[in-house]
Order: sequence, then C-alpha cells, then structure tokens
Amino acid sequence: MLKINVNSLKTDPVESILAFAGELLSLGDEATAEGPVDVKMRIQRMGEKVIARGVAATRVRMRCARCLNDFEREIHCGIFLLALPARPPDVPAARRKREEEKNDAALVYYYGEQLDLLPEIESAFILALPMKPLCREDCPGLCSRCGRRLVDGPCLCRDAGSQGPFAILKKLRK
Repeated sequence: MLKINVNSLKTDPVESILAFAGELLSLGDEATAEGPVDVKMRIQRMGEKVIARGVAATRVRMRCARCLNDFEREIHCGIFLLALPARPPDVPAARRKREEEKNDAALVYYYGEQLDLLPEIESAFILALPMKPLCREDCPGLCSRCGRRLVDGPCLCRDAGSQGPFAILKKLRK
C-alpha cells in the first residue's frame, strides 16, 4: 500500500510526509488505529541501499488491563530502516549477517523497484504499544468479588463482607 519506487530516489535525503487511513494498520487483537496515520520521514538512496528515518503518530483504541474499559491514546513511534534488494539464495549468509550487524536499523528487503513501508510502520507501532495498557495510571480496576468497575464508584459488596478472603480459616481454628 505504501510503496516507494526505489529508482526514483536520489542520493540526497528527501523529506516525505505521508498520511493514510488507520484502517490499513493491523495492530493485532489488542489495539486498533482510530484516526489517520501521519508519517514524517527522510528517505535516501545510497547505491542499492535505501535508508529511511522518521516518526509516525496515530490515535489508538485499546482496552484497559485493570478495568476493561476501552480508551483512546495518541501513540508516537520512531522508524529507522535499511532496505536492501532481495538477493538470490546463492549470496553467502555470512555477508548478509555482516550487513545486519553493521546497522542499528531494521533490515528489510525490497523486490524489484518497489519498497513497501507499511509492514515496517506496523511493526514500529506494535513495539510502541504499552505491554499493559491503562486508561489512567491510578486505575483501581475491578472488584474481586462482584466485578464492578471501581472507576465508576465504590463497591457495595466490600461493606457486606469485610472479613477478607481468609475468614473461613478463622472458623476452622475454633
């Protein structure tokens, strides 16, 4: 979807601003892009190598890990990749490994004249998502007895049985 013609790139860095619909991003089961995705990058060709650096931002809908409410948050991520032409299998693996170790960038391959940026942008967003998404830092979560969302207010079942989970052990002691 977001393909760049490698042959049209110059050796001088080109400033590129891309915007596309968030529906094109596949962020897995845990998050969905809700708004447009804005990408700002510098793309440069050095021989057959293509180097791209930039930032991307979009609004993402996630589910809180504590209270299970859906919420939206702006997510920003950095993109840094080195693209090489796909090589036939006869290229020595040691040479490919040296190329990968020389660079801190994500190493990707392009086929023919087209470099597809969408998979790399998706990967950058997935890595930028929080491991434990919270609607707010002090989210109290759910009541362990009745399942009420404590964000909505205090739970009434806590007053009814304030003996705690080990109250049955006190009865056994008698």
